[in-house]
Amino acid sequence: MIKNIFPRFIVIILICFLMFLGGCASTEPSRFYLLHPLLSSDIEMQGETGEQGLKIVVGPVGLPEYLDRPQIVTRVSNNELQLAEFDQWAESLNPNIIRVIAENLSILLSTDLVFMYPWTKSSKIDYQVELLVTRFDGTLDDSVVLDVLWAILKGDSREVLFTRKSTLKQPTGGQGYGALVSAKSQALANLSREIADAIRSLLKSKTD
Repeated sequence: MIKNIFPRFIVIILICFLMFLGGCASTEPSRFYLLHPLLSSDIEMQGETGEQGLKIVVGPVGLPEYLDRPQIVTRVSNNELQLAEFDQWAESLNPNIIRVIAENLSILLSTDLVFMYPWTKSSKIDYQVELLVTRFDGTLDDSVVLDVLWAILKGDSREVLFTRKSTLKQPTGGQGYGALVSAKSQALANLSREIADAIRSLLKSKTD
């Protein structure tokens, strides 16, 4: 009796093991993404001489809780969101946004003195850019929408010098999450151009 049960037991274990291997082989690998700053080839206009040496801090940036997660969020409808199981951010979205805008402003305004929040308070700055993102999602194979309230503050007194609400829509121009993330980066680039233009206007008003 024992001789008959033992081979069957071995067969059952082998079947379970093969099923386990099959399940592992079919698991989709995770993909990780980062937002990217402007490239030099993307710049139509460099900063003027008077902008060199500007000291700017970018941040803090406020994000809604639905975006503050590893998974990339896409919109199915006005009331329904989808979290990507295998397509995630390589780092927290908040510092990634701050770094990208800081790098963009450094390029657009031709200054190497753009810092990420928080910064050493003993360093005197000219301007601080604060942002409150209310929406930053999109639909796969369609477009991305960035809604953001932002302000430029005077560095020493934190006096509010400029405020604006920006709504930026950027087509993905392709399929999949890679195209979606590229469109998000382009939306941040367009926002950075708006901020750079506002800083130039503030500088011009000081010299007039």
